[in-house]
Amino acid sequence: MLAFAATSLLGACDTDEPVAPKPAAVPAAAQSAKLPSNTGNIVIKIFDQNQNPFTKPFSQFKITGPTTATWGVQDDQLPDTDPTTGVLLIKSLATGMYKVCEIAPPIGYGVVGNSCKTTQVFAGATSGLTFVNAPDAYLKWDVRDNAWNPVGGATFTLDSTNVLIGHVGDNVSPDADPAVGIYGLKLPFEAVYKLCVAWLPAGYVLAPNQTGCVEKDLKMGTGWDLGSIRIVPTHSAFWNVTDGITLIGPSTFKVQSGAISIDVVDNVANDYNPTLGQLAVRLPAAGDYSVCEMVPPVNHWNAQPRCKPITVVAGVSTNAGTFINPEKQVYYPGGRTGNE
Repeated sequence: MLAFAATSLLGACDTDEPVAPKPAAVPAAAQSAKLPSNTGNIVIKIFDQNQNPFTKPFSQFKITGPTTATWGVQDDQLPDTDPTTGVLLIKSLATGMYKVCEIAPPIGYGVVGNSCKTTQVFAGATSGLTFVNAPDAYLKWDVRDNAWNPVGGATFTLDSTNVLIGHVGDNVSPDADPAVGIYGLKLPFEAVYKLCVAWLPAGYVLAPNQTGCVEKDLKMGTGWDLGSIRIVPTHSAFWNVTDGITLIGPSTFKVQSGAISIDVVDNVANDYNPTLGQLAVRLPAAGDYSVCEMVPPVNHWNAQPRCKPITVVAGVSTNAGTFINPEKQVYYPGGRTGNE
């Protein structure tokens, strides 16, 4: 299973193209300052979603200069010369056009609007840029089989505005949910995100009518619960056991096709449905099978007929129907029964 490092996600929107339609405002004009005639400054100010000064530490930026030289800067560490958290001042820059990208907001926060902006540095002046950080967006989903069990081992691709970010595996970074078959991602950039199935666990296929890709335009401070990705064993069958009204169990079955013979015991052997009275079995191949009840639930008669024929095809879990097991009548002297 593949996964991508957290830095890949953080840098996913570091492109020349905007990733959201509403870029944060830039100060209207560069401010004059007493600087050498051939250099200027850039000041970067960060605000929260309520336009208050942002005071969370460790925001990181990448700056690309007019000669395409690129370097990183972290808030309150050189070459930032402003001691105020949320304000970065980069001094003595050659004149020209600069591209500034917030590549790593503080943990738990993301960039509102464009994560990359440009500004012109003029000799003897300080140019300004503003960025807005808000609580990050959250994407979650799960993978379940036709018995509603969570199934681990699936891998997905995630792209941002049609640019591949990487692969998302179960319980490896950047999946933030430790439960098997349940996924959670924190997204620090606004974009149109597209999630697609890359690989399913061995022996499974997408359930009929289950789409393999979904996408949504996500903004900071929002969440997207896309629900369950439904999968089924490549070849499988399921059935119910009742007394004519309610589910009962446990019972024992044999599923056969030629040389294939599989014993299925409710909630014990080869049954992947955890509900008593509902049985489901994975099968090795497509073909014609018989499903036979060998041992009924205690104090119940065998279903009649006790065997049912089914035809199994790939990608569809075959329904063998319901086996009805009447309750046994126990007679006592004098005509009284055990059901009175």
